[in-house]
Amino acid sequence: MKKDESRKLTLDEQNFILALYKMEYENLCKYADKMMKGSLAAEDLVQDTLIIACRKIDELIKHPKPGAFLINILRKNIYNYWRVRDNLSKFLVNIPIEDWINNYPDTKFSEDDLDLLYGDLAKTKEYEMLKKFAVDGYSQKEIADEYGISHNTCRQRMRRAKIALQKLIDERTIK
Repeated sequence: MKKDESRKLTLDEQNFILALYKMEYENLCKYADKMMKGSLAAEDLVQDTLIIACRKIDELIKHPKPGAFLINILRKNIYNYWRVRDNLSKFLVNIPIEDWINNYPDTKFSEDDLDLLYGDLAKTKEYEMLKKFAVDGYSQKEIADEYGISHNTCRQRMRRAKIALQKLIDERTIK
């Protein structure tokens, strides 16, 4: 069977996964929560780990320490989560907003995705303005009119938000 093809688990395999789930779920959640510093994504990563475990059931059953096998999968999931998140953050911040909008007009990120990426700044007016521009497709003039500010003030506030985002990303990359 090819690796990318999925198959239905046998009853014995389902029982094995269920028993392992009951035994290791709390440990996996604690590990993920610690590594993700309380992020809401921790539980999702644990669930993804269990899905991967089902796909790798043959290896998992043969492994001498199935719990350690799951932790290893979870560790890789967490690493990939941070790698993808950091790369996406760098991509979003390092491209001038105007170029990003003009070159990728049909690609929209959901508000939830962006708020998760930049949760520390999500409550600021500057961030709201930047998000309206980059995600919702508002022009700077429309945003300035909505907030009752001049076009230059709007542009400066969005520039400050972009700088704050870059600083946040740099701080997280250094850690």
